[in-house]
Amino acid sequence: MPYLKAAGFRYRPRIDFRNTGLGHTLRLGVWTVLFVVVNQVAYTIVVRLASSGTAGPSDGTGYTIYSQTFLLMMVPHSVVTVSLATAILPRLSASAASADLAGLARTLSSTLRSTLVLIFPMVCVLPVVSREISKVVWGHGAAASSYGSFVPSLALFAPGLLFFTAHYLMLRGFYALERTRTVFWVQCVVASTNIVLALVLVQQASAKETSPALVLAYGGSYLVGASASYLLLRHLLGGLDTAVLVRLLVRLLIAAGLATLVAYGVERGLHRLFGEPGFFGAAGVATLVLGIDVVVFLALARMMRIREATTVLGAFTRRLPGSGGVDGGVLR
Repeated sequence: MPYLKAAGFRYRPRIDFRNTGLGHTLRLGVWTVLFVVVNQVAYTIVVRLASSGTAGPSDGTGYTIYSQTFLLMMVPHSVVTVSLATAILPRLSASAASADLAGLARTLSSTLRSTLVLIFPMVCVLPVVSREISKVVWGHGAAASSYGSFVPSLALFAPGLLFFTAHYLMLRGFYALERTRTVFWVQCVVASTNIVLALVLVQQASAKETSPALVLAYGGSYLVGASASYLLLRHLLGGLDTAVLVRLLVRLLIAAGLATLVAYGVERGLHRLFGEPGFFGAAGVATLVLGIDVVVFLALARMMRIREATTVLGAFTRRLPGSGGVDGGVLR
């Protein structure tokens, strides 16, 4: 308040709340609260199912492994997807407010393609280095002897990350349109699918397979959620450049697939040469393999003219020292 006063702002309390838009905000917020409730119901059931994995043999996998691999999986999502979604939300809202649905669709589809270019290679290479990452993160202290239990869950979370990313971005489109009720019903489908798949898969799984089974249920639920939200939003907006997206996905699959094969060959070769690495060795192997994967992917993306990849790379390199990204004091 002192800083507002110094800036010339004068605060005058108002007790008349009519025509302030709070009623509209409240109606939107109710559906958002229900969205959270639905997620919590699914989460509670998943936790109870995960607990069954640790109630069996000593090598059972349960909530600890599921939750910690989930948190690690959310790191690339938080750095890449959330950042891009936050950056475009004002533009999406402006397009929605001016009834420019075509502009909203262009912004959202372009952001989805840029995000997939960053996420897709991670999704492909994560299973290759999941053992090394597990050793670095969990292979010390009390969990040093059981870090291998984290590997299957971490590897299986990779496709779930891809589906969750697409679903998350589609929801930004619904929010820009103030369709919070639609988001609630889509999330009901996601939560129901997660619950059903979790119940079926965990029932068929051993105690050791409990956490991987729950990860598969998570990925399956967001595959359904991403498909439903994309198709519904495409219908509302009159298109989302689906043909362009499909062509990009095909080229990404080729480029990222070949890069992953090279990374896998390097990872296997290092293991044959040096055997099972220790903590620092695992960190070195993971760093080297990931670095080679990125270099090969970018080289292939340039050869295949994947414009989204070169655009993202150019935006990054222009900000490096000595890259000439600043001209006359203005960032290009």
